[in-house]
Amino acid sequence: MMSIYIMNMDGTNPVRLTDSPEDEKSPLWSPDGTQIAYSVVSVGINRPQQIRAITVDGTNPVHLTDNNSGWKDTPTWSPDGTQIAFTGEREDGSGTDIFIMNADGTNLVQLTHSEGQVVGQFPSWLPVAGPSTTLIEAISWGTIKANPR
Repeated sequence: MMSIYIMNMDGTNPVRLTDSPEDEKSPLWSPDGTQIAYSVVSVGINRPQQIRAITVDGTNPVHLTDNNSGWKDTPTWSPDGTQIAFTGEREDGSGTDIFIMNADGTNLVQLTHSEGQVVGQFPSWLPVAGPSTTLIEAISWGTIKANPR
């Protein structure tokens, strides 16, 4: 069982934020420092993996994606904290793509539509020229899509 902890920069004062029978991993702080998005691997045979967020004091855990299909991993916040991009399995189970949703889990959009098994993982947000455009890139797999914001 993996859990999410926070601690001081020098490693002192570890505080456990999550405590469940599930594996909780891939934590990432929101830009404003008030929340942490993370992946949750459910117990059981199929072990679907989902995205959740929790406030930094360990209260108010929120399920951002449903528990019904596939896996979702490597959540990453947009620079303004209003959206989260992640790698996810397609509903038909044929491979993975990059998805984006609002920080509250609404407005889920599949950004890539590859025909192969895996598009890439570890999406990141990169500001480009102009305030209205952000580029989402899958690390080590190349550029995925420019998404105006």
